[in-house]
Amino acid sequence: MLISHHYRFIFLHIYKTAGSAIAAALEPFAGHSVHELPYHITAREVQQEIGRSQYPLLNVNPKAWEEYFTFAVVRNPWDWILSLYSWLRMYPQHDLCQFARTLGCVNGFVRWLHDGIPVAPMTPHASRALYRRCQSEFVCDDHGTVIVDYIARLESLDQEFTMICDRLGVSARLNHTNRSVRSDYREAYNDESIQMVEQMFKPDIELFNYRFDSPDCHRAAPTRQFSTSPTGAN
Repeated sequence: MLISHHYRFIFLHIYKTAGSAIAAALEPFAGHSVHELPYHITAREVQQEIGRSQYPLLNVNPKAWEEYFTFAVVRNPWDWILSLYSWLRMYPQHDLCQFARTLGCVNGFVRWLHDGIPVAPMTPHASRALYRRCQSEFVCDDHGTVIVDYIARLESLDQEFTMICDRLGVSARLNHTNRSVRSDYREAYNDESIQMVEQMFKPDIELFNYRFDSPDCHRAAPTRQFSTSPTGAN
C-alpha cells in the first residue's frame, strides 16, 4: 500500500491488479517506499492500524482514513487467477513456483484452489486460503459494504489512472511491471474450472459485475464517493 499525507491519498494494493505499476508511479508523491508498509493489506486492516500502528507512517494523521482519498484496482476474476498462476510459474523465488509448474495449466491450479488436490508443499506463502481470498475482501467491511472511495478496473486502467491522478492533483504515468505474458484468459479455461472460479469468487463477480465471457462488462464498480476535482479528500 501507499499513503501520502501531502497529497492525502491511500492506495490499497490487491495483488495482480497492476499494483506494482501504480505504486511505482505514485511513490514520488507518497514520499516513502512501498517496502515501508504492508504490501497487500485490506481496507479494514488499514482502518484498524491508522493512529495505533507499528508503522509510523500510519500514525501521522489518526483521521487519515476519513479525510484521505482511498482507492484500489480490481480485475475480472478469471483473468486474475490466470495472471496469478502465470506469475507463480515465472517467479522461481516463490514457494509455489515449482508446484505451479507441475500443475500443467491454469485448470490444474484452479482445481488445487477449489479442492486442495494435489497437495502443495506446506510453506508460509503456499496456503490455499491466501489465494482464495476475494478481491472484495480488500475493499469491503465485514458486512460486504464498500469502504473505499474509488475502485478502478484493470480493464480500463489507463483511462481511470488518469482520472485518479487528476483527482490527486499529480502528474504520473504507468509503466507496467511484474506483468506475466500470456494470451486471452478465455482460451485457457475448461468448463469445469470456469464453474470453480465462479463458485470461489462469487462475491467479486456479483459486486463488480464481471462475467467469464466479457473481460469488462462496462458497468461501474461500487464506490463510497468519487469526484474528479483535485481538492478535498471526500
